[in-house]
Amino acid sequence: QQDSTGEALVNFTQAEVYAGNILYEHEMPTEPFWEAHDTLELQLSSPPARDVAATLAVAVSFEAACPQRPSHLWKNKGLWVPKGQRAKITMAALDASNLLASVPSSQRLEHDVLFQVTQFPSRGQLLVSEEPLHAGQPHFLQS
Repeated sequence: QQDSTGEALVNFTQAEVYAGNILYEHEMPTEPFWEAHDTLELQLSSPPARDVAATLAVAVSFEAACPQRPSHLWKNKGLWVPKGQRAKITMAALDASNLLASVPSSQRLEHDVLFQVTQFPSRGQLLVSEEPLHAGQPHFLQS
């Protein structure tokens, strides 16, 4: 609304929707995310027709490539490796399972997150089941 006083919008018309005057603005949470869900509950009226209740589902997605706000892996705590040694990359260090937020909980075990290494380390190597990853095989799974 122009000249908004900061008060919540309670009533609007179909004409305002047609004119593109009704907007949804997502409030950015403090924690990183890839997808969030919100819902608007509406009471529709157009006398003399009877009033109708309606729900508008809103899915908010956030792409890692978004230039305005860089995204982060949900629980990426990083990895500390002593000189000349190795360390396991566990879910405490690298967890992108929040990418599965749009998959119903009952189906998440059927899905996995695929990581593709786009830049290999210059002073070490990544191993999966004791086999090194390389440009010809740059993938591993969250599992």
